[in-house]
Amino acid sequence: MQVDCLSERLETAAADIPRGTDYDEVRGVLQDTSDRLKRLARQNRDPGRSRVTVSSSTNPAERTSRPLTPVSAAAQAEVNREAVLILQEAATILLRSAQAAQERQEQYAQIAEAIDSNKVLLRS
Repeated sequence: MQVDCLSERLETAAADIPRGTDYDEVRGVLQDTSDRLKRLARQNRDPGRSRVTVSSSTNPAERTSRPLTPVSAAAQAEVNREAVLILQEAATILLRSAQAAQERQEQYAQIAEAIDSNKVLLRS
């Protein structure tokens, strides 16, 4: 469920970015990345497990906005490898955009770093 959980969190972050701002491109990258991760999870769904809504262990009131799709154990390693590539691509796009958007360079770089840091979860 890690891949779909990342998808859901990126989807939520994208939805929180107002339209018509300097961060439209960030919103688009986050939404595209979320869509790709969601599709990856659904294509490798474990048919023996149900989709579930997850709560935060530190704040039970914080829940996922939609049920998450579990990935089959047999596909997990390959799905994680593909998800890492998707996250790397998103981070690269944001870093390239940061170079073109000088005034937003630091923020784009921080967002790219946050996306890139999620690879650790998938490799563990």
